[in-house]
Amino acid sequence: MKPLNYDNSPCSPTSSNCVIWQGPDLDCIKLCKGDTISDVIANLATELCNVMDQLSITNYDLSCFNLVGCKPETYQELLQFLIEQICSLQGISPTTVDGKTNDALITVAPCFIVNGVTVMTLIDYVTAIGLKICSLIDQIADLQIQIDNLDIRVTILEGIVPPTFNLPSFIVNCTLNNASVIGGNPYTIDTILFALVNNNIYGYCELLQSTGLPADIASAVASQCITSATPTLSNYPVPFGTEYLSTWIGSPTTVADAITNLWIVVCDIYDYLSVKNAITVQDTNTVNLTLTSSNILSAAVQDTGWVDLLGFDWYGPNIISQRPRARRIGNVIYFRGTVMIPLANAISDQPIIWDYQAPGTNTYAALTSIKPAETGAGSVVINSGGSITFNQGNSVIPASVLPLGINLDDNYSFNWEMAWRNIQMTSATASTTTSMLTTLFRPIISFDKKLTFQLVQDIEESATGIEAGVYGTSLANNLISNVQSGEYVPFYRAATSVMNSSPLANLQSVQLRYGSEVALGDVYTFPFTCQASDKEQVGGFGWIRLDPYTTCISPCAISIPTPTPCAIP
Repeated sequence: MKPLNYDNSPCSPTSSNCVIWQGPDLDCIKLCKGDTISDVIANLATELCNVMDQLSITNYDLSCFNLVGCKPETYQELLQFLIEQICSLQGISPTTVDGKTNDALITVAPCFIVNGVTVMTLIDYVTAIGLKICSLIDQIADLQIQIDNLDIRVTILEGIVPPTFNLPSFIVNCTLNNASVIGGNPYTIDTILFALVNNNIYGYCELLQSTGLPADIASAVASQCITSATPTLSNYPVPFGTEYLSTWIGSPTTVADAITNLWIVVCDIYDYLSVKNAITVQDTNTVNLTLTSSNILSAAVQDTGWVDLLGFDWYGPNIISQRPRARRIGNVIYFRGTVMIPLANAISDQPIIWDYQAPGTNTYAALTSIKPAETGAGSVVINSGGSITFNQGNSVIPASVLPLGINLDDNYSFNWEMAWRNIQMTSATASTTTSMLTTLFRPIISFDKKLTFQLVQDIEESATGIEAGVYGTSLANNLISNVQSGEYVPFYRAATSVMNSSPLANLQSVQLRYGSEVALGDVYTFPFTCQASDKEQVGGFGWIRLDPYTTCISPCAISIPTPTPCAIP
């Protein structure tokens, strides 16, 4: 065989390791189809050498025969010599023995045992050995022919130029990676495979992270909540399986099945919503919904805007901005404005108009009446316990803010607040100026929408309770005016003023009079008598701001529509 390093220029040598045996499997020499020619030749040569070693005369020791000359020189002569020696030892001559009657039995070698029979006649044994030897000689001859053929084929292969292998490539229609695989260009299969698997945008690994494992997709498909029996919206109550019999997939198993059903459901919803008035809207206490003819749904916070409270029509035009008002936003009602207790007309007992006059005084400042108005529109109710309810004891919240029959969720009592009333004082020189009387009110808005001012008198009488009319005993009365007509107006800025703790019985001491520090002969007196802790004498008192007050409606489950248009604030 030609060696691999043999210079066969201009041909390039080819290794026998690159040539494959395509013949049948040969178990006797452990040769299989697909082995390299190197393995085939090596196995054949090994077997041939073994046979030649076995047949070599020099491998056999014949010294026990004391042969001087005529030694066997071939394997055939050796075999004939052994047969003659066996016959001699058995006392027979192979040329005269009748094999059927006189042939002796010989124990055979393991390779000649057939079906468990371990003995043969001498003639049969010798015959079997001869046949075996002839078979081996034939096999050796065949092996030699095969070796010669293989040597020729290997020589031919060694003279062939080694083939070169190029990885296949093809044009990729889509971009798999902006840097390595751009659509419309050819790439080798290894580059394409790498991009398909590892690309961080288009690769299989990235796709797996986005879609999940096949089991995850199967689980998602199986989670379908709209089944064949679910009623459609566009043709309620006909189920999907009936309405879309030809396209609906009853038991989806693939993503395509799930998408098919999803599109059917989406289209059914679209068909339902695309029909005019297919849906209706219902306002709530917090949201006002509007559906246009083109099916545009809009939402606005439920808001009535500011609306005047009922029972305050006696407010004059110059103080219209002070008028108390309410506004409902959702479930909450907000309040603002100033509350004043109306003064009673001496003849009709109806409310006197409260307004500002030049130069900035109000119409109540010059009046000496103190009785709250209890007759006519906007009058109040004087309660026996010590409180005053506005609007003749009716609701002050208009129906545009809270419809009739809808009440607040509870009674709301707020903190005590100081109320006051401006008055004109008289003096010895006939000049006029104003002072201020004070009292304490606690605003209360009841669940039935009534507005009440509670006086300290109500709390004091409730506390004492034993004897009616016992009030004016609490320290809060230090803030409540109690003046007599003609009584001197006290001057709290006087250097000697100790009014809140004076031991003097006569609190009209000249040192405490208004004007005592200016001219002792010009002092001011009160034009009327008023005990501002008495519910019957608080007409004209007020200036209570409602701005911080809020209440809630009840019950919240009832939908309360907002008036259209909202009241002008």
